[in-house]
Amino acid sequence: QEAPAPPISVPSVNPRRAQVPVASPKRKEAPTDRTFLVSDISLLRQALGLTVLVRVGPGVRYREMKLQSPDRIVVDIPNSRLAVPPEQRQQKVNHSIVRTVRASQFQIDPAVSRIVLDVTSIPRYEIRSVPSGLEIRVLGGKP
Repeated sequence: QEAPAPPISVPSVNPRRAQVPVASPKRKEAPTDRTFLVSDISLLRQALGLTVLVRVGPGVRYREMKLQSPDRIVVDIPNSRLAVPPEQRQQKVNHSIVRTVRASQFQIDPAVSRIVLDVTSIPRYEIRSVPSGLEIRVLGGKP
């Protein structure tokens, strides 16, 4: 005869510990920096000045510089990708102060688009954010 099998001991289970936590759905974190698309650069000639409209969307940031030899105004737009038509990448301007408006993808990583106004001398100008992007207003005369 065979001996009876020894009893199987089952450890006691705390019902609170036995519950498997249910994973909550992951929330997508908002990106810290949004990538803007520079989609259009248009020129608006006025009697006393020139306005360069850069369509890039609301909330865009920019950095500006004045460079000499040759004179130019440079506007860098971080976190942006240049998507303007080829004919807008270099526009000759028939203006007493501004010769050319140029656009390029200055850096790829991190993405920086650059707008350059080639000028005869550094004029009075202002840059302001507008709902569609940036407005660069060349006011004429010396700063």
